[in-house]
Amino acid sequence: MYVHCFAHQLQLTIVSVARRNCMLGDFFDILAIIVNLVGASCKHIDSLQISYQANILEKLNIGELTCGSAITDDISQALQKKDQDIQNAMRLLNLCKCALQNLRENGWDTLLSRVIEFCVDRHVLVFNMEDIVLVKGRPRRVAQQVTYFHHFYVDLYCHKIDSILQELNDHFPETTTELFTCISCLSPRDSFAAFDKDKLLRLAQSYPLDFNSEEFLLLRTQLDKFLLLVKIDETLFNLNSISCVVQKLVETRSSCYFSLVYRLLTLALILPVATASVERVSSSMNLIKNDLPNKMGDGWLNDNLVV
Repeated sequence: MYVHCFAHQLQLTIVSVARRNCMLGDFFDILAIIVNLVGASCKHIDSLQISYQANILEKLNIGELTCGSAITDDISQALQKKDQDIQNAMRLLNLCKCALQNLRENGWDTLLSRVIEFCVDRHVLVFNMEDIVLVKGRPRRVAQQVTYFHHFYVDLYCHKIDSILQELNDHFPETTTELFTCISCLSPRDSFAAFDKDKLLRLAQSYPLDFNSEEFLLLRTQLDKFLLLVKIDETLFNLNSISCVVQKLVETRSSCYFSLVYRLLTLALILPVATASVERVSSSMNLIKNDLPNKMGDGWLNDNLVV
C-alpha cells in the first residue's frame, strides 16, 4: 500500500481551494511575488526587517496585531517533523476539522466585527450588509441580486470553509487515516501504551497477500505473546520508534519466534517513507540530478548524492 506525503497533501488542499476562488488566487499570486522579490536579495530582507520591526512591535503592544497561529499550523508542523508522531498527527487532523467547523458555525460575528473595526480605524468605507449587490462573473441581465451579508457570509465565508473541509476529506480519506491510526498502535512509546490488538488485526487485513487466513489466525496469538514480551523484556524498554523495535527483535532473534508480528512491523515501516523528510531528500537530489549529471553513470551519481 502507498500513502502520499501528508505535508504535501495539506499543501495541495490550500492550492485546490485557492484555485476555486479568484480572490484567494489573486492573494496567493501577489504573496508569491512579494516573497520572491524580498527573498531574492539579502539587502531587501534586511531593509524590510529594519523598516517594519518597530511598527510590528508597536502594533503587538497595543493589541492591533496578534501573533496567533493558523488553524492548520499545528498539523503542518507535526507532519513535517523528522520523527513523525503518526498518532498525534491524526489527532491534530481531526482537531483541525473540528476547529474549521466551529469557525463556520460560530466565527462569523467575531470576524465581521474585527473587519469593521479595521475599516473604521483606516477610514475605509463599510458596506451596509442589507444593501443589494450584483454577483460578479455573470451577465448583468441574469445576475443574481443578493445582499452584502449573503455575498460575504454565504458565498465567500461559508463556501470557502466548506471547500477547505471537503478538500481535507478528499486528501486525507478515511481509509488512509485508519491505516495510520492502526500503525500508531505499534509505537513503543510509554511502554507500548497505544498497543491495540484489534486495530493491528485490521491493519493485517489491509495486506491480504502478506497474511493468508491461517496466518491471520496465528497472528492473534502472536500479538498477545508479543505484548507480554515487551512488558518483561528489558531490551524493549524505553524505545522511541517502530524501527528501534524491529532492530531489537533482530538483535535478540525474537523476530524468528514472532515472525508474523515482525512482518507486520516491517510493513508498517514502509508507509512512513512518504513523509516530509523523504520529500526534502528528493528536493535536495534535484539540485544534483540536473541535465548535466543525468549523463553520468549511476555509480558517480550515487557517490555525489552521498555527499
